Amino acid sequence: EEAIASYEKAIEIKPDDLDVWSDRAIALSDLGRYEEALISYGKALELDPESAQVFFNIACCYALQNVIEKSLEKLSQAINLDPQCREDAKTDPDFDKIRSDRRFQDLTY
Repeated sequence: EEAIASYEKAIEIKPDDLDVWSDRAIALSDLGRYEEALISYGKALELDPESAQVFFNIACCYALQNVIEKSLEKLSQAINLDPQCREDAKTDPDFDKIRSDRRFQDLTY
């Protein structure tokens, strides 16, 4: 919660900082506040619509909620922007809930 408060202050000072929006989203996701996290990730994508890392993190956020279709869509976008995301997804624990899904396996292997 303290980190989120700090990110709020940072956003007031520099509302166009991609890292602040992304870090805020990660903190919100860690707290299970996924809808708020997705809003912050959306703002981060407005600032950099080609950020593979933001797409990857959105995919993680959806995977944690077991929203498979959206997770796979965002993961696919991340992989298209940066093929390293395919390797990262194989071991990222955020994908544990959807790892056994055939579509996830097809996308990452």
